[in-house]
Amino acid sequence: MKRCVMDVSVIIVNYNTKEFLKNCLASCYGTIKDLQFEIFVVDNASSDGSALMVERDFPEVKLIKNTENAGFAKANNQAIARSAGKYVLLLNPDIVVYDRAITNMAEFLQREPRASAVGAQLLNPDGTVQVSGYYCKFPTVLQVLLFYTALRNLAFRITWLRHAFWQQMNTDDVCEVDQPPGACLMVKKTVIGQVGVLDEAFPIFFNDVDWCYRIRQSGGKIYYLPQARMLHYGGQSFISEDVGKKIQWSLTSYRGLERVFIKTGRPLQAKILKLILFLDSIVKFPAWAVIAAVRKDLRPKAVRVFRYNWAIISQWCLKGGQ
Repeated sequence: MKRCVMDVSVIIVNYNTKEFLKNCLASCYGTIKDLQFEIFVVDNASSDGSALMVERDFPEVKLIKNTENAGFAKANNQAIARSAGKYVLLLNPDIVVYDRAITNMAEFLQREPRASAVGAQLLNPDGTVQVSGYYCKFPTVLQVLLFYTALRNLAFRITWLRHAFWQQMNTDDVCEVDQPPGACLMVKKTVIGQVGVLDEAFPIFFNDVDWCYRIRQSGGKIYYLPQARMLHYGGQSFISEDVGKKIQWSLTSYRGLERVFIKTGRPLQAKILKLILFLDSIVKFPAWAVIAAVRKDLRPKAVRVFRYNWAIISQWCLKGGQ
């Protein structure tokens, strides 16, 4: 690969995932071949000793320590502003990089002038490929109706529906895609100069969708590269049994989805989105009331369902637009 001052800037945003982060960093240093690279870790005020671990075990990492949780978009932008690489790789801390995966991504962007960005092949812990829920098409109202509501279990069983609204792809072939996940997304630095950095109005979810949409709108092409294989545990910063936390993460996600519709010039569809999820939440109340009446063992779950869906209705569906 033709040398530049810095080939790749790897950016990892971390929040309380110390052990995953440690494994991720070790895998990066152990598998990146034939590249000049730098690694940034932006720690969003973790309380588990993540920053101390990085300072102790990986002194070569460029560590940015935030005093509060700045969110995914702002934290990545902090590192992007300081990055020197020809290519910028956003990488989640709950990823283990396999041999030459990052090198293969950089070499792909080097030899494909039409490519603006590339995503890797993400694997589940059992070795299966993560496709559904990650490599999906840009969101539409019909996609929301089928896959974000009580219809999802039926819709996912119908092959042609999955292919119509989610990414239809052969996971063994290089192919063009709409939106590889921000968990692992390499973008040319020149493209970032054209389309801008991540929109910080999306603090956690859907900022990668917005970024990919802007790249595609600018005429750029985004690819999936199966020769870049990585293990992805998925959502480790968001694992919790606390209903309140789950409610807040869902609210943040729905607000992000709403913003995608608004930013892409579909304000009416943003309103329809709220109506769909309002009705989906409403129908769960009588359904779970019946379940709780006949199944005493499910009453605690019914209470959680009521609490969750009332929060979605009262704190988002019935609120004004962004």
